[in-house]
Amino acid sequence: MSQSNPPSVRLTQQAQEDIRQITEYYLAHTEPAVATRNIATIISKCRYLAENSFIGRKLDGLDDSYQFWTTNNHKHVIYFKRTGPRSIKILRVWGATRLPLGVEEILSADE
Repeated sequence: MSQSNPPSVRLTQQAQEDIRQITEYYLAHTEPAVATRNIATIISKCRYLAENSFIGRKLDGLDDSYQFWTTNNHKHVIYFKRTGPRSIKILRVWGATRLPLGVEEILSADE
């Protein structure tokens, strides 16, 4: 696959729900601009992960396609699966200060 092909990012229903909950949290506890900035950071990082196949940390106990990455501001962890060159499926988006998700919670989002 050529680098000229656009990256592909697909969000599972659970990842969409995670982002909705994160948005609601920021809107309830901060200013709308903070919510917008944090959600934009998450979406931008998802695209970046799809564009750069060498970025991501392997999830213990799963095959190499299952990975995670923490956003630059260390507020969120993105759990994802590499589905092809420049193609990922976002499984979950989780607050970095919360307890890490278990393998079962991650795999249950892989529809």
